[in-house]
Amino acid sequence: MFFISALADLLLIYQIAEERRLMKRWPLSTRRLKVVVPVRGHDPAIAECVRSLLSQDHPDYSVIFLADEDELDEQRKTIEPLGGIVEAVTLPCEGCTGKVRAVRQAIIKYSGENLVFADSDTIYPRDWLSQMAGALESSPAATSFSWPLPLRPTFVNLLRAGFWTLGFESWAFNGTFMWGGSMALRSELVGDELAGHLLGKWCDDCAVGEFVKKRGTRIAFAGGAMPLNAFDEKRIWGWASRQAIIFLRHSKRGTYSFLAIAFMLLAVLISSIALKAALLDLPFLLWVIKNMLRGIKYGKRAILPSLFSIPAIFFAAALVLLNIRSRKIEWRGRVYAV
Repeated sequence: MFFISALADLLLIYQIAEERRLMKRWPLSTRRLKVVVPVRGHDPAIAECVRSLLSQDHPDYSVIFLADEDELDEQRKTIEPLGGIVEAVTLPCEGCTGKVRAVRQAIIKYSGENLVFADSDTIYPRDWLSQMAGALESSPAATSFSWPLPLRPTFVNLLRAGFWTLGFESWAFNGTFMWGGSMALRSELVGDELAGHLLGKWCDDCAVGEFVKKRGTRIAFAGGAMPLNAFDEKRIWGWASRQAIIFLRHSKRGTYSFLAIAFMLLAVLISSIALKAALLDLPFLLWVIKNMLRGIKYGKRAILPSLFSIPAIFFAAALVLLNIRSRKIEWRGRVYAV
């Protein structure tokens, strides 16, 4: 068992070293960008989201918020006093979720433009857009991932925060995927072909990532652009189950690599308890350090998600195994095939 623990140590040290490339800074770009933000309901961090998007340091961009017609007046009352522009989602999209409908409308309306999609529950650093633009110089598609920002220190929120860090594991093992809160597309990808691919889809970033991969397009990762995803979770089981199914379907390599490490760490944990050998627990310290380095730009905000990434390992592994044969997802009262 000491061999397995030592092997886990070496793998984690190697991962920490290799992951530095994911967090690299991209060179500046002057590419003109349009930022599109679908909004629905009331996100507790919407004001911070709007302000952060309108104060980016990129030299050439515009921002548009898209709301369903039944919420248009309400969203305008919230967003427009802050300087944002809100338009209605009017184009039909049979079998789509509201967010996919909004994304598809933007792709049709702004065909041939460089688009960057953002989320209304996310707070963006000033250099987020310039880093996404820089990544687009390397590839026609680029994405980033967010650092979790629990709005209250409840156990459910902290467990979700730890779980969210596992999204980085997929990229660490080359299991690339697009994340809807930082999803950039160069003009040659934005048009009727992508709009057609989105018909009947429930998940915007899953569908866009699938489209990009089918074209053989590499997805650039802008780790230096990492924003903060703010949340106050109430029902973690359903949310986390959806995330597990998404990872299984759209990032299999990353998911199965993560499962292998989870089983290795479980064996280490059981052995350390049975043998009363604390030295065996070194992989867990390295796991926390790895996550602290990922979120280091956010200082103290990196501590709790990094610590809770330990119980999240086993929580996530259990959810993946429970959903490994799942072919349906329930989302906002509707069931979708995946």
